[in-house]
Amino acid sequence: MKISYNWLKSFVHLPNVEELCDILTMLGFEVAQIEKEDSDTTIDLEIPVSRHDALSIIGIARDISAKTNEKLNIPDIPEPPITLDIIPEIKIDEPLLCPRYTGRIISNVSIFESPDWIKEKLIKSGIRPINNIVDITNYVLLEFGHPMHSFDYDKLEGGIVIRRAKNGEKIIGLDEREYVLDEKTLVIADSKKPVCIGGVIGGIETEVTDKTKNIFLEVAYFDPITVRETSKMLNITTESSYRFERMTDYNGVILVQNRTTNLILELIPDAKASSINDVYPNPYPLKKILLRPDRVNKVLGIDLSKEKQKEILERLCFKIEVCNGNFIVEVPSFRGEITREIDLIEEIARVYGYEKIKEAMPISPVVPDINGHFNMVKKVKEIMTGCGMDEVITYSFTNKDALEKIGQNNFVSLLSPLSSETSLMTTSLIPSLLDVFQGNKNRQKEDLSIFSIGNVFKKGPSEHTSLAGLMSGKKKKTWLDEERKIKIFDLLGVIKRLFSEMGIDCSFEKKDVPWLKHGLKILADDKEIGISGILDETCIFEIDLDMLISLRKTKVFSPLAKYPKIDLDLSLVAKEETKSSDIEEIIREKGRGLVLNIELYDIYKRKNIKQGYKSLTYTITYQSDERTLTMDEVEEIRDDTLKELKKIGVSLRE
Repeated sequence: MKISYNWLKSFVHLPNVEELCDILTMLGFEVAQIEKEDSDTTIDLEIPVSRHDALSIIGIARDISAKTNEKLNIPDIPEPPITLDIIPEIKIDEPLLCPRYTGRIISNVSIFESPDWIKEKLIKSGIRPINNIVDITNYVLLEFGHPMHSFDYDKLEGGIVIRRAKNGEKIIGLDEREYVLDEKTLVIADSKKPVCIGGVIGGIETEVTDKTKNIFLEVAYFDPITVRETSKMLNITTESSYRFERMTDYNGVILVQNRTTNLILELIPDAKASSINDVYPNPYPLKKILLRPDRVNKVLGIDLSKEKQKEILERLCFKIEVCNGNFIVEVPSFRGEITREIDLIEEIARVYGYEKIKEAMPISPVVPDINGHFNMVKKVKEIMTGCGMDEVITYSFTNKDALEKIGQNNFVSLLSPLSSETSLMTTSLIPSLLDVFQGNKNRQKEDLSIFSIGNVFKKGPSEHTSLAGLMSGKKKKTWLDEERKIKIFDLLGVIKRLFSEMGIDCSFEKKDVPWLKHGLKILADDKEIGISGILDETCIFEIDLDMLISLRKTKVFSPLAKYPKIDLDLSLVAKEETKSSDIEEIIREKGRGLVLNIELYDIYKRKNIKQGYKSLTYTITYQSDERTLTMDEVEEIRDDTLKELKKIGVSLRE
């Protein structure tokens, strides 16, 4: 927006141009360009979208007056003499799209070139002079920021109706373009045709020409969203639409009507003006906002007195009522963007001066947010990588075929998927790991030990964090072991290590999983929290990580044992279906609280073992915190244990 320095100076006392530009910048208006002439300077400002009130000379002058504490000189605008005994007929069919519409008739006008003082201001503001009537409406537009429109009254047929356009209705605008309208478009119409697109552009059929003798002057308030939508739909931007779509002053229409009329009567003494027909079916109440002075100082980090805060707001034309030490602030209608307490605080900061607010670190202590879940996930990753596994990060999207392959059918579909391959939210991390495996296999890399942590989703809706792992190929030769194929026990060993580090008892039981070979359920403290097994060429598992973390036990320090431990090897014969966990449970029950550890290190099935049976060899470690155990005592415990094991068909191997 271009502003004449001399014109602005007529409303408020100004410093020199350089100082003025600094003031405007600190008020939030970017100075884009300065054009100096012999007797004047034009300043081109970038006005923030929210500051619709600043799209006017008076709006800018008001801010400068508040900042510099200079008097704002807005001339009195009296009601013009009413010498025409006629009131225009106006009807609003769409009060939501046009909440307020005013109109008056001015007769006996003559059309001629505007005087130099008007043309000069328009040209410096970037507007081309046309004739006295059009130029006056543009002049007042620049003064107050409120668009208006003048019609040739003799070309109107019947009264004015503010309505929606009919589908296919047409109008030729002042830019000589034909516009085809629809029901979303608001129009100003007479009894037969649309004569103006509301808030955007007038029609050429009713434009003011050299032959015009009587005019109808419109000043209205249009819904900003409707104007914006119409402007975009018709691909047209005008001075009017630019302002209406940013909001205008709904209470300023009468003032603008009177200012425009007075100027017309000043230039055309023989003209006559009617009364205004002001159609305003649902008047807007002025907004009132509670402002806490203490809050102002806390947000801005300053110590500004209540009196100073009140003074700044009053200089900006806010009305203040003091209530219990706080302010009830009435927002003027030309500041419609002010809706919250923080908006008022920003106004105080602008006028007080951002440059006066000193940089300082916050005084309040900063307490870090300790995210226990995040830290535990991090620990799980460290344990898994410590077991020789590599983390892979995969997408949360998959497809129906991948999930059905692993027996999943509780799908969560995306409304707008990128492709059919990513149309579902994943209910398991296993399909993604299998994709990673297949990608590596295609590149002749089959020796994999990988894991992934991520969220899985099911209908309900429900969402939880899952941990999945996969092993495939061969285990490399070490000084302890020869090269061999990966077995399910390698994967189970990793799981047991994880559970041990989390302080959780871990066990495995057979589970019928149709898509898995040797399916197992993973138990944590006797609660099923996952599955494991063999799928095609891979050993896989998946665990509900949220549940695992919830079962975690804090490790407690134990001092080094004072007394020696005794290891006892026990070779047993049991039916093939007997669970090792059942045997271990009895060993602990009969151990009199002295069992420190049980390790199954051999499973044996050969000719000397009866068919349908298996041999299991355990190393049992006994230790007491109170005394040194004797071998006789340990053997007595062993005998009691064997008697109890016999009850479930387990005997000592001979």
